[in-house]
Amino acid sequence: MDKSILLARGQQQHRDTDEVPIGYIGAVTVRGLTRAEVRQYTEKDGTADENGMIACALVDPEMTADEVGQWLDGAPAGDSVAVMDAIARLSGFDEGAQKSRVPRHGKRRRR
Repeated sequence: MDKSILLARGQQQHRDTDEVPIGYIGAVTVRGLTRAEVRQYTEKDGTADENGMIACALVDPEMTADEVGQWLDGAPAGDSVAVMDAIARLSGFDEGAQKSRVPRHGKRRRR
């Protein structure tokens, strides 16, 4: 394999997205995160900044971490679980996460 193909992957936008139903009001669209994005929102103690990860992965609607916090503070707990599960699956860390340093879910932090 030509290494330029591997290096070019980081330049491409993620094509895989998923619509996540949010109760009876509709759905949000999320994409997978890159390894660098996951690391950006992971604390040294291994916990994840869930609001940051969700904000980064949201395609529609686009939201900041603060806006995600406002949404999730007033939402059923299942909203964040469903969205994080979709992000984990699209990012490739839903299976075997316990063997890696990538957190499955973490704390929600306001930014």
